[in-house]
Amino acid sequence: MDAAAARATHLTRGDWNNLAVGELRLTGAKDIAAGLRHGARHARRPLALPDLA
Repeated sequence: MDAAAARATHLTRGDWNNLAVGELRLTGAKDIAAGLRHGARHARRPLALPDLA
């Protein structure tokens, strides 16, 4: 994928949901549903991705 194709990629609501669920699992969340509700209430908060290196 070149840079132009990367910029043109369209993410659906389901894609964002899958990203959020993955982020919750990587950070060790015990209750995924509660984490999604919290994320919905605080939608402007950036994802807290762990250091994967």
